[in-house]
Amino acid sequence: MRITSVSLAVLLAPSLAQASGFQINQRDARAISLSYAGVASIYGDAGFLAYSPAALRGVEGTRLAISGTYLAPNATYNDAEASVLGGLASPAGRTSGGDATPDVFLPSFALAVRVTDRVAVGFDVHVPFGLSTDYEADWVGRYHALETRFETFAASFSVAYDLTDHLTVAAGGRLQYADATFSNAVDAGGIGAALSIPGAVPTGEDVFAEIEGDDFDYGYTLGVIYAPTDRLSFGASFASEVGHEVKGEATFDLMGSATGEALSGLGQFVDGGASAKLTTPAVLALSSSFSPTDRTALHFSLRRTFWSSFDELRVEFDNALQSDDVLTADYDDQWAVSF
Repeated sequence: MRITSVSLAVLLAPSLAQASGFQINQRDARAISLSYAGVASIYGDAGFLAYSPAALRGVEGTRLAISGTYLAPNATYNDAEASVLGGLASPAGRTSGGDATPDVFLPSFALAVRVTDRVAVGFDVHVPFGLSTDYEADWVGRYHALETRFETFAASFSVAYDLTDHLTVAAGGRLQYADATFSNAVDAGGIGAALSIPGAVPTGEDVFAEIEGDDFDYGYTLGVIYAPTDRLSFGASFASEVGHEVKGEATFDLMGSATGEALSGLGQFVDGGASAKLTTPAVLALSSSFSPTDRTALHFSLRRTFWSSFDELRVEFDNALQSDDVLTADYDDQWAVSF
Protein backbone atom coordinates (compact mmCIF):
# COMPACT_ATOMS: atom_id res chain seq x y z
CA MET A 1 0.00 0.00 0.00
CA ARG A 2 1.21 3.49 -0.83
CA ILE A 3 -0.11 6.52 1.01
CA THR A 4 -0.29 9.18 -1.68
CA SER A 5 -1.69 12.02 0.39
CA VAL A 6 -2.03 12.78 4.08
CA SER A 7 -2.93 16.45 4.29
CA LEU A 8 -4.48 19.10 6.47
CA ALA A 9 -6.05 22.30 5.21
CA VAL A 10 -7.02 25.22 7.45
CA LEU A 11 -9.50 27.74 6.03
CA LEU A 12 -10.77 31.01 7.46
CA ALA A 13 -14.01 31.54 5.57
CA PRO A 14 -16.56 34.32 6.09
CA SER A 15 -19.47 31.88 5.81
CA LEU A 16 -20.27 28.25 5.12
CA ALA A 17 -23.00 29.36 2.76
CA GLN A 18 -21.67 32.17 0.55
CA ALA A 19 -22.38 31.76 -3.18
CA SER A 20 -22.14 27.97 -3.04
CA GLY A 21 -25.17 27.59 -0.82
CA PHE A 22 -24.41 24.86 1.73
CA GLN A 23 -22.16 22.87 -0.61
CA ILE A 24 -18.85 21.75 0.93
CA ASN A 25 -16.15 21.68 -1.76
CA GLN A 26 -13.30 21.18 0.71
CA ARG A 27 -12.99 17.40 0.29
CA ASP A 28 -9.27 17.02 -0.50
CA ALA A 29 -6.30 19.19 0.48
CA ARG A 30 -4.67 19.05 -2.96
CA ALA A 31 -7.94 20.06 -4.65
CA ILE A 32 -8.23 23.00 -2.25
CA SER A 33 -4.70 24.14 -3.15
CA LEU A 34 -5.73 24.08 -6.83
CA SER A 35 -8.96 26.03 -6.17
CA TYR A 36 -10.76 22.92 -7.55
CA ALA A 37 -9.26 23.38 -11.00
CA GLY A 38 -8.81 20.05 -12.76
CA VAL A 39 -11.07 18.11 -10.39
CA ALA A 40 -12.50 16.03 -13.26
CA SER A 41 -9.29 15.64 -15.31
CA ILE A 42 -6.63 14.84 -12.68
CA TYR A 43 -6.17 11.10 -12.33
CA GLY A 44 -4.05 8.60 -10.42
CA ASP A 45 -4.76 10.40 -7.12
CA ALA A 46 -7.19 8.66 -4.75
CA GLY A 47 -8.15 11.96 -3.10
CA PHE A 48 -9.91 13.14 -6.27
CA LEU A 49 -12.43 10.28 -6.00
CA ALA A 50 -14.51 12.76 -3.98
CA TYR A 51 -14.98 14.74 -7.23
CA SER A 52 -14.87 12.10 -9.99
CA PRO A 53 -14.82 8.28 -10.05
CA ALA A 54 -12.62 8.51 -13.18
CA ALA A 55 -9.75 9.65 -10.92
CA LEU A 56 -9.12 5.89 -10.63
CA ARG A 57 -7.43 6.05 -14.04
CA GLY A 58 -3.70 5.52 -13.71
CA VAL A 59 -3.87 4.17 -10.16
CA GLU A 60 -1.15 1.61 -9.52
CA GLY A 61 -1.34 -0.91 -6.69
CA THR A 62 -3.18 0.44 -3.64
CA ARG A 63 -3.42 4.16 -2.92
CA LEU A 64 -4.72 5.86 0.21
CA ALA A 65 -5.56 9.54 0.64
CA ILE A 66 -6.55 11.20 3.92
CA SER A 67 -7.41 14.87 4.27
CA GLY A 68 -8.79 17.06 7.02
CA THR A 69 -10.22 20.55 6.68
CA TYR A 70 -10.82 22.90 9.59
CA LEU A 71 -13.42 25.54 8.74
CA ALA A 72 -13.52 28.65 10.93
CA PRO A 73 -16.32 30.79 9.49
CA ASN A 74 -17.18 34.15 11.02
CA ALA A 75 -20.61 35.56 10.23
CA THR A 76 -22.04 38.49 12.20
CA TYR A 77 -25.21 40.47 11.62
CA ASN A 78 -25.90 44.19 11.94
CA ASP A 79 -29.03 46.32 11.52
CA ALA A 80 -31.13 43.17 11.00
CA GLU A 81 -34.83 43.48 10.24
CA ALA A 82 -37.66 40.95 10.14
CA SER A 83 -41.41 40.85 9.70
CA VAL A 84 -44.29 38.50 10.51
CA LEU A 85 -47.96 38.20 9.53
CA GLY A 86 -47.19 38.97 5.90
CA GLY A 87 -45.28 42.13 6.77
CA LEU A 88 -48.00 43.56 9.03
CA ALA A 89 -45.84 43.39 12.15
CA SER A 90 -42.15 43.84 12.93
CA PRO A 91 -40.88 41.96 15.98
CA ALA A 92 -38.67 43.60 18.56
CA GLY A 93 -35.35 41.98 19.33
CA ARG A 94 -31.59 42.03 18.99
CA THR A 95 -30.58 43.59 15.64
CA SER A 96 -26.82 43.04 15.90
CA GLY A 97 -24.91 40.02 17.10
CA GLY A 98 -21.73 38.06 17.13
CA ASP A 99 -20.57 35.01 15.25
CA ALA A 100 -23.50 32.66 14.60
CA THR A 101 -21.50 30.00 12.74
CA PRO A 102 -19.54 27.46 14.80
CA ASP A 103 -16.19 26.04 13.69
CA VAL A 104 -16.11 22.54 12.25
CA PHE A 105 -13.55 19.88 11.28
CA LEU A 106 -14.25 17.89 8.10
CA PRO A 107 -12.40 14.60 7.51
CA SER A 108 -12.21 12.75 4.20
CA PHE A 109 -10.84 9.36 3.24
CA ALA A 110 -10.28 7.61 -0.09
CA LEU A 111 -8.90 4.21 -1.07
CA ALA A 112 -8.08 3.17 -4.66
CA VAL A 113 -7.01 -0.30 -5.78
CA ARG A 114 -5.82 -1.53 -9.19
CA VAL A 115 -7.60 -4.85 -9.87
CA THR A 116 -6.54 -5.66 -13.45
CA ASP A 117 -4.68 -3.86 -16.22
CA ARG A 118 -7.93 -2.11 -17.18
CA VAL A 119 -10.04 -2.14 -14.01
CA ALA A 120 -9.65 -0.17 -10.78
CA VAL A 121 -12.01 0.19 -7.83
CA GLY A 122 -12.29 2.86 -5.17
CA PHE A 123 -14.03 3.76 -1.93
CA ASP A 124 -14.30 7.24 -0.48
CA VAL A 125 -16.02 9.04 2.38
CA HIS A 126 -16.46 12.80 2.52
CA VAL A 127 -18.85 15.62 3.53
CA PRO A 128 -20.59 16.98 0.40
CA PHE A 129 -23.06 19.39 2.03
CA GLY A 130 -23.41 21.03 5.41
CA LEU A 131 -24.55 24.14 7.23
CA SER A 132 -24.59 25.23 10.86
CA THR A 133 -25.86 28.47 12.42
CA ASP A 134 -26.88 29.26 15.99
CA TYR A 135 -28.53 32.61 16.76
CA GLU A 136 -29.49 34.16 20.09
CA ALA A 137 -33.02 33.38 21.31
CA ASP A 138 -33.92 37.09 21.42
CA TRP A 139 -32.62 38.13 17.99
CA VAL A 140 -35.04 39.89 15.64
CA GLY A 141 -35.04 37.02 13.15
CA ARG A 142 -35.91 34.33 15.69
CA TYR A 143 -39.16 33.50 13.89
CA HIS A 144 -37.10 32.49 10.86
CA ALA A 145 -34.27 30.55 12.50
CA LEU A 146 -32.45 29.93 15.77
CA GLU A 147 -30.30 26.79 15.54
CA THR A 148 -29.96 25.29 12.08
CA ARG A 149 -27.70 22.30 11.55
CA PHE A 150 -27.61 20.16 8.42
CA GLU A 151 -24.82 17.61 8.04
CA THR A 152 -24.28 14.99 5.36
CA PHE A 153 -21.78 12.16 5.01
CA ALA A 154 -21.38 10.40 1.67
CA ALA A 155 -19.78 6.99 1.13
CA SER A 156 -19.17 5.96 -2.49
CA PHE A 157 -17.96 2.77 -4.15
CA SER A 158 -16.59 3.36 -7.67
CA VAL A 159 -15.39 1.26 -10.59
CA ALA A 160 -13.29 2.54 -13.52
CA TYR A 161 -12.59 0.77 -16.80
CA ASP A 162 -9.98 1.74 -19.39
CA LEU A 163 -11.80 1.38 -22.73
CA THR A 164 -8.54 2.21 -24.51
CA ASP A 165 -5.10 3.43 -23.52
CA HIS A 166 -6.46 6.97 -23.74
CA LEU A 167 -10.11 6.72 -22.59
CA THR A 168 -11.45 5.77 -19.14
CA VAL A 169 -15.08 5.57 -18.03
CA ALA A 170 -16.22 5.21 -14.43
CA ALA A 171 -19.35 5.01 -12.30
CA GLY A 172 -20.15 4.79 -8.62
CA GLY A 173 -22.98 4.37 -6.17
CA ARG A 174 -23.34 6.82 -3.27
CA LEU A 175 -24.95 6.24 0.11
CA GLN A 176 -25.65 9.61 1.75
CA TYR A 177 -26.58 10.14 5.38
CA ALA A 178 -28.21 13.37 6.53
CA ASP A 179 -28.62 14.57 10.11
CA ALA A 180 -30.55 17.76 10.78
CA THR A 181 -31.76 20.08 13.53
CA PHE A 182 -34.07 23.00 12.78
CA SER A 183 -35.36 25.35 15.48
CA ASN A 184 -37.09 28.70 15.54
CA ALA A 185 -39.45 30.82 17.62
CA VAL A 186 -43.15 30.78 16.77
CA ASP A 187 -45.30 33.89 17.15
CA ALA A 188 -47.92 32.41 19.46
CA GLY A 189 -49.31 35.88 20.10
CA GLY A 190 -49.92 36.46 16.40
CA ILE A 191 -51.62 33.09 15.93
CA GLY A 192 -53.71 33.67 19.02
CA ALA A 193 -54.76 37.15 17.86
CA ALA A 194 -55.85 35.70 14.52
CA LEU A 195 -58.01 33.18 16.42
CA SER A 196 -59.40 35.94 18.70
CA ILE A 197 -57.89 34.47 21.87
CA PRO A 198 -58.29 37.12 24.60
CA GLY A 199 -55.07 38.94 25.50
CA ALA A 200 -53.10 37.63 22.52
CA VAL A 201 -50.90 40.28 20.88
CA PRO A 202 -48.75 39.68 17.73
CA THR A 203 -45.05 39.17 18.65
CA GLY A 204 -46.06 39.46 22.32
CA GLU A 205 -45.59 35.79 23.24
CA ASP A 206 -43.12 33.29 21.78
CA VAL A 207 -43.12 29.51 21.66
CA PHE A 208 -39.95 27.66 20.64
CA ALA A 209 -40.07 24.74 18.22
CA GLU A 210 -37.30 22.26 17.39
CA ILE A 211 -37.15 19.38 14.92
CA GLU A 212 -34.41 16.75 14.96
CA GLY A 213 -34.11 13.84 12.55
CA ASP A 214 -31.96 11.90 10.11
CA ASP A 215 -32.19 9.95 6.86
CA PHE A 216 -30.28 7.65 4.49
CA ASP A 217 -30.70 7.96 0.73
CA TYR A 218 -28.93 7.03 -2.47
CA GLY A 219 -27.38 8.61 -5.56
CA TYR A 220 -24.76 7.92 -8.18
CA THR A 221 -21.63 9.39 -9.75
CA LEU A 222 -20.28 9.21 -13.32
CA GLY A 223 -16.92 10.17 -14.76
CA VAL A 224 -14.91 10.04 -17.96
CA ILE A 225 -11.32 11.03 -18.76
CA TYR A 226 -9.72 11.28 -22.20
CA ALA A 227 -5.92 11.60 -22.19
CA PRO A 228 -4.55 11.84 -25.76
CA THR A 229 -1.00 12.20 -24.33
CA ASP A 230 0.65 11.81 -20.93
CA ARG A 231 0.73 15.61 -20.62
CA LEU A 232 -2.86 16.43 -21.62
CA SER A 233 -6.21 15.22 -20.27
CA PHE A 234 -9.86 16.21 -20.49
CA GLY A 235 -12.50 15.07 -18.03
CA ALA A 236 -16.15 15.29 -17.08
CA SER A 237 -17.94 14.15 -13.94
CA PHE A 238 -21.52 14.15 -12.69
CA ALA A 239 -22.89 13.55 -9.20
CA SER A 240 -26.66 13.05 -8.98
CA GLU A 241 -28.99 14.91 -6.67
CA VAL A 242 -30.09 13.10 -3.51
CA GLY A 243 -33.56 13.64 -2.11
CA HIS A 244 -33.76 13.37 1.67
CA GLU A 245 -36.82 13.09 3.85
CA VAL A 246 -35.43 13.69 7.32
CA LYS A 247 -37.73 12.04 9.85
CA GLY A 248 -37.62 12.66 13.56
CA GLU A 249 -39.34 14.40 16.46
CA ALA A 250 -40.81 17.87 16.86
CA THR A 251 -40.77 19.37 20.34
CA PHE A 252 -42.31 22.62 21.57
CA ASP A 253 -41.29 24.75 24.56
CA LEU A 254 -44.28 26.89 25.55
CA MET A 255 -42.03 29.23 27.59
CA GLY A 256 -44.84 29.87 30.08
CA SER A 257 -46.98 31.53 27.40
CA ALA A 258 -50.66 31.65 28.30
CA THR A 259 -51.58 31.93 24.62
CA GLY A 260 -49.28 29.03 23.84
CA GLU A 261 -51.03 26.95 26.52
CA ALA A 262 -54.40 27.84 25.01
CA LEU A 263 -53.24 26.88 21.51
CA SER A 264 -51.81 23.64 22.86
CA GLY A 265 -55.22 22.87 24.34
CA LEU A 266 -56.65 23.34 20.83
CA GLY A 267 -54.23 20.73 19.44
CA GLN A 268 -51.30 22.87 18.29
CA PHE A 269 -47.76 22.92 19.72
CA VAL A 270 -47.99 19.24 20.69
CA ASP A 271 -44.82 17.14 20.65
CA GLY A 272 -44.79 14.41 18.02
CA GLY A 273 -43.33 13.08 14.80
CA ALA A 274 -42.25 15.34 11.95
CA SER A 275 -40.38 15.14 8.65
CA ALA A 276 -38.52 17.63 6.49
CA LYS A 277 -37.94 17.20 2.76
CA LEU A 278 -34.71 18.57 1.32
CA THR A 279 -32.84 17.79 -1.91
CA THR A 280 -29.08 18.17 -2.22
CA PRO A 281 -28.32 19.26 -5.81
CA ALA A 282 -26.59 17.50 -8.69
CA VAL A 283 -23.12 18.72 -9.70
CA LEU A 284 -21.51 18.66 -13.18
CA ALA A 285 -17.80 19.33 -13.70
CA LEU A 286 -15.82 19.80 -16.93
CA SER A 287 -12.04 19.96 -16.63
CA SER A 288 -8.76 19.94 -18.49
CA SER A 289 -5.16 19.50 -17.35
CA PHE A 290 -1.94 20.23 -19.25
CA SER A 291 1.69 19.76 -18.19
CA PRO A 292 3.97 21.79 -20.50
CA THR A 293 7.04 20.71 -18.48
CA ASP A 294 7.85 18.10 -15.85
CA ARG A 295 7.57 20.78 -13.15
CA THR A 296 4.56 22.74 -14.41
CA ALA A 297 0.86 21.90 -14.67
CA LEU A 298 -2.08 24.02 -15.82
CA HIS A 299 -5.58 23.03 -14.71
CA PHE A 300 -9.02 24.39 -15.62
CA SER A 301 -12.52 23.52 -14.39
CA LEU A 302 -16.05 24.65 -15.13
CA ARG A 303 -18.53 23.40 -12.54
CA ARG A 304 -22.32 23.63 -12.50
CA THR A 305 -24.34 23.08 -9.32
CA PHE A 306 -28.03 22.54 -10.01
CA TRP A 307 -29.37 24.44 -7.01
CA SER A 308 -32.78 24.95 -8.64
CA SER A 309 -33.73 21.48 -7.36
CA PHE A 310 -33.67 22.97 -3.85
CA ASP A 311 -36.83 25.05 -4.11
CA GLU A 312 -38.02 24.81 -0.53
CA LEU A 313 -37.55 23.25 2.87
CA ARG A 314 -40.92 21.88 3.96
CA VAL A 315 -41.53 20.51 7.44
CA GLU A 316 -44.62 18.32 7.81
CA PHE A 317 -46.00 17.31 11.20
CA ASP A 318 -47.74 14.08 12.12
CA ASN A 319 -50.16 16.27 14.05
CA ALA A 320 -52.79 17.15 11.45
CA LEU A 321 -53.69 20.31 13.39
CA GLN A 322 -50.16 21.66 13.03
CA SER A 323 -49.72 23.37 9.66
CA ASP A 324 -46.62 22.80 7.51
CA ASP A 325 -43.61 25.02 8.15
CA VAL A 326 -42.20 26.08 4.77
CA LEU A 327 -38.98 27.95 4.01
CA THR A 328 -38.91 29.06 0.37
CA ALA A 329 -35.39 28.80 -1.03
CA ASP A 330 -35.88 29.46 -4.73
CA TYR A 331 -32.16 28.94 -5.44
CA ASP A 332 -30.71 29.45 -8.93
CA ASP A 333 -28.26 27.11 -10.65
CA GLN A 334 -24.66 28.25 -10.19
CA TRP A 335 -21.54 28.21 -12.37
CA ALA A 336 -18.03 28.20 -10.89
CA VAL A 337 -14.80 28.63 -12.89
CA SER A 338 -11.32 27.66 -11.64
CA PHE A 339 -7.91 28.00 -13.24
